[in-house]
Amino acid sequence: MVRVGEGAGGQWHVALCLEMEDRPTGPNRLPPVGVDRSVEIPFATSDGEQLHREMWTPGEQRRLLALQRRKARQLKGSNRYRRTCRSIARLYAPAADRRRDFAHKISTHLAKSHGLAAVEHSPFPP
Repeated sequence: MVRVGEGAGGQWHVALCLEMEDRPTGPNRLPPVGVDRSVEIPFATSDGEQLHREMWTPGEQRRLLALQRRKARQLKGSNRYRRTCRSIARLYAPAADRRRDFAHKISTHLAKSHGLAAVEHSPFPP
């Protein structure tokens, strides 16, 4: 199965679905770890490790601030307002990609270095 779509930043992506047979794996005898997700520090483990990455470059922060100020002065629903909203969405897309990539890298690191990773369930989104 193949799925093609367009993201918020105007970039296209393709998703492929592959079928693979399941192979049972034995225990890896590595220590367990608890993971706490929060707003201030994205990942904190029970080992005392705090995993954090800046999602915005200084230039992107300045650009975002300028675009948000411009948007605040524009008339809602106007063409310029919509164009500014699209510019803000294009600026958010790479930051979202970095955040998603960081989460994948951290989950892979935790899976390879620990036998069990228990994530705290919080009623508040991270």
